[in-house]
This record gives sequence, structure tokens and C-alpha cells, in this order.
Amino acid sequence: MLLGVDFGYLARMERVPNSFYSNYTPSELLSLLLLAGLFAFPKTTTKYIANNSVLLLVALSLSLTTILATVYVYATGLNTPFSISGRISVQIVSLLSAIAVGCAISFILNKYPQKARASINIGVFLAIVGVVFQFADQGLAAISNRLYGVSGEPKGLGLFLVPFITAVAMIKLRNVGYFVTFLFLVSILVVILTFSTTAVLSAGASILAILLFNKGVAVRGRIIVASLLGLILYIFVSIQVSGLEEKLIGRLFDRAEGIGISGVTALVSLPVVGNIVVDGNDAPAIAWLLDAPIVSLFGTGYGFDAIFADYYVGRIDSGFVKRGYFGYITPNMAVLENTLRYGLIPLAALGFHVLTKFRRSLATSVSTDLLFLRYYFFSSFVISLLVMDIGISLITSYIVISSSAGSRKT
Repeated sequence: MLLGVDFGYLARMERVPNSFYSNYTPSELLSLLLLAGLFAFPKTTTKYIANNSVLLLVALSLSLTTILATVYVYATGLNTPFSISGRISVQIVSLLSAIAVGCAISFILNKYPQKARASINIGVFLAIVGVVFQFADQGLAAISNRLYGVSGEPKGLGLFLVPFITAVAMIKLRNVGYFVTFLFLVSILVVILTFSTTAVLSAGASILAILLFNKGVAVRGRIIVASLLGLILYIFVSIQVSGLEEKLIGRLFDRAEGIGISGVTALVSLPVVGNIVVDGNDAPAIAWLLDAPIVSLFGTGYGFDAIFADYYVGRIDSGFVKRGYFGYITPNMAVLENTLRYGLIPLAALGFHVLTKFRRSLATSVSTDLLFLRYYFFSSFVISLLVMDIGISLITSYIVISSSAGSRKT
């Protein structure tokens, strides 16, 4: 999760043997281990969860909607090409694992912020080393192939680096050291060369959220400096790489204008907005929400986004997702998936609580390490809420931010 390495991807590319992790990736094994710790250390769990009334209310809402959706599915005899009970079970374990990871990170962040920040720096360094290996393997063709390193697809690499870039941009560079400054500049360059529109949107969403809720003059200045650095690197790369603007931004305008990729994307019609182009696995979920808008208020719990969306596959244009498609049809757009999973009202409660905690935490004098971590996980929360899942669960980021201790600067 924080190491920037997708072991499943490396196995598929035969960079590591499948037997390297048997049926589970190292990150999944770590999550299960932390999940066991959730019950083995009840005092720690109580400290970060039991006193959080918002989280408990959201958990209650999730429980009720999951139970009601389960009863509905089995009462109506809904059929899917995958096991419904298996899907629900996996998603519940995923939620509990996210809570466990959030508690573990909160404990480490509050007790050992320097080590927590160092682990993120190491993860970014490993991700960049992966890019070096890609260049060693493909030469300059790696640029036209889009950078992805060992982080999976290019979008995955870009999204992994954005919270780090955002956090460093919010801190005086002289306080982070030469090595982190080097990682910061290289990370901006790498994100540009992933040609990932999603990563660019994520960076914009993070920075905009910070500007809206942290109005300090110093913060605005740092964002301007970071943006200028990014612009300079963009201009430099655009001179070397032809068609950069079209690769990085052009696809975004194409989608806004209703221009998609045949057999990959889908065209959906939204009230007021009109026709827009979305990813194929977003189309069934959007069709479901349009048919049952009441679902958007409280969602349907974990796992049911794929279960209910499956009905629309083959009945609407859904790009590459056709009837007989193997796998779960889960939305790419985080705001869509979160709406189906939690509902708009619980999401609003989580978001308001995070913003309140985040603004209050910035009012206290803290160490550079803790300040970095707060910006890092706030950026992760914003991206996981609005743009796309980045490997750090929305619930994990929420727990980390809401339990931030506000340690005094040392």
C-alpha cells in the first residue's frame, strides 16, 4: 500500500514467480495480520474507533443497508455470474481490514511520525527505482509506452505519487532535505510521463481542497511555487515528447465532448448535463443510479455495487463490459463507487468530520513529519473520495485524519 509496488502486477508480468506470495500479495497478508490485531489489541481499537461517533454512525448505516440489500437479493432470486455471498464476504473483510490498517497507521503516526514519514519516502523511492528498471528494460521507448515501473499500470503509478507530491509541496523545501526534494522533483516528472489524466485530476483535486480549507498565505505561496516547478517540467518534457498535450489532457476534453473509444468507453446520458463518455465499468452503475436515485442517499453497503450493476450489462452500452464479462463490475470513479457503497448522507458526514479535524490540526504547531503526514493522508482521502481508489482506503485515510493527535512541535 505504501511501498509503491504492485506484486500482483509483477507476477502477471512474470517478474516474480506466482509462488512468491501463494494466493495472497504481501499487502493482503499484512492487512489480514492487522485485522487479527484489531481483535488482539482491543484497547488500541477502542482508542481509535469506539470514541468516534461519526464512524460508528457510518458503520451502523453500512450494516443496515448491507442487511437490507442482502435480504432483497435473496428474496428476489437475483442471479450474477459470480458468488453473491463470496462477494459480500470479501467486501466485509476488506472493510474490516481498512479499519485495522487505519488504526495501525494512526498508532505509528502518533507515536513515531518520523518513521511513518520515512516509510512513505522509501515507498516513493522504490516506485522511482521501478521506473529506472523500466528504462533499463525498454530504453527510451518506455516514454512512449507510458511510465508504470513496478506500480502496475501508469495510472496506478501516478496516483501513488500524487499524495507525496502534495504533502511535500505544502512544506518548506529546506525542512525536508535534499533527498526528499530530489524525490519530489522526479515524482512530478514521472507523473507527467505516465500521461495519466486521472493523476493530473487527482493532483488538482488535492490542491484545490487544501486551498479551500487552508487559507494561509504561506500555503498559497508554496502551491504557486510547486505549480511553477510542475509547469517548467511540463514545458521541458513537451519539447522532448511530441503530442504530450494530447496524451495528457486531450483525452479529458474528448470525453467532455462525447468522443470515446469504441469498444472501451461508453456514452451515457445524464439529466441537465447531457451525453458524457465514461469508462465501460462506470456505465452499469450510472444506469442503476438513474433508475433508482433513492439509492444514492444511503447506498447499499459493501459489495452490492457489482451485484446490482450486473443487471445492466448487455442491456446498455457499457464499452468493454459485455454479458459474460468475467469479474466484478465496479466503478472506476471513486465518487460513484462511494455513493453506491456508503450513500451521500454518510459520505457528507465523513467529509465534514475530516475537514473539521484537518482545519483544527493545522491550527496547532506540530513537527514537520506530522505536518507532512497530515497533508499526505488528507490528499489520499480527497482522491479516494472523489477521483479513484489509490490503494489507501477511504476509511483508512478517514481514521488516520480523525485520530491525529496534534503532537506539539519538537
